[in-house]
Amino acid sequence: MKKYYWVLFISIFVLSCGSGAEQQMIQGKWKTVGMYGDTLLPKVDYQRIKFAFWPNGSYDYDSFGVYEETGKYHIRGNMLYTSPKEGKERRVQIVRLTSDTLNLKMKVKDKTQGLILERF
Repeated sequence: MKKYYWVLFISIFVLSCGSGAEQQMIQGKWKTVGMYGDTLLPKVDYQRIKFAFWPNGSYDYDSFGVYEETGKYHIRGNMLYTSPKEGKERRVQIVRLTSDTLNLKMKVKDKTQGLILERF
């Protein structure tokens, strides 16, 4: 039985370390360079959709200068959780996170939608 506790402890430790590394890697400013999904997507200047993730756990979101949002964020496993100052927590899947690319996937009204972002 003790053997299983060690496996559980090591698994939790490894997962928590991964989130910390991703929490650091996501920090910075990101602009959208593409979108994908199950539905027809509008032809827009995606680079006007921007995110900034700050070391203190806060984020800023700007969509075409029309909608802006600020709040807190954290990463757990491969999920990014955002909590806007006015609103409830949301979560999106981190499909890929490298030093210069961030790929997010989410469900919008039962349809899959994704954003591909680059660091700037």
